[in-house]
Amino acid sequence: MAKIEIRNYRKEDFDHLVIFMTDLQKYFSEIDTFQEQIAFITKKDAERYIKQAFKDVADMDGVVYIAEHDGGIAGFVQGVIVKHSNDVMHNLTHEKSIEGWIGLLFTDPKVRNMGVGKQLLEKMKAYFSEKGCTSMRLKVSSNNKLAISVYDKYGFKPRDLEMAIKI
Repeated sequence: MAKIEIRNYRKEDFDHLVIFMTDLQKYFSEIDTFQEQIAFITKKDAERYIKQAFKDVADMDGVVYIAEHDGGIAGFVQGVIVKHSNDVMHNLTHEKSIEGWIGLLFTDPKVRNMGVGKQLLEKMKAYFSEKGCTSMRLKVSSNNKLAISVYDKYGFKPRDLEMAIKI
């Protein structure tokens, strides 16, 4: 595995995350079989998206970690915690749980297959464990074969299947 440092997000990382998120959203729009996802139109759109991700982190006891490799940013992961404390329907139909949710995970294509994603997931898993989470979850597009392969290798298993029909 390559020498990767995983650290907390710093304000000076913001522009890198905007670039990564722009690339990620473009990819999502390209693989979306329903053609509902769109690429960001402007840099300001990507900035607003990242700012909302940080608001979610602040509101939901979350965190953002940065992966560094050779002095540059190689990826990031954003996660939040869902406690279900006031979710009546969930609490009546599920075991008591605290869920750690991965909202965003991105690794620079130049460093893929070097263990960056795995190390980001390990760091997030440790954070969720410290916070008393009983599971780590994420959503992934059913045709995002690259991401599914990464998550499968890490030990994630399919749980629910979201289905849709255009009307």
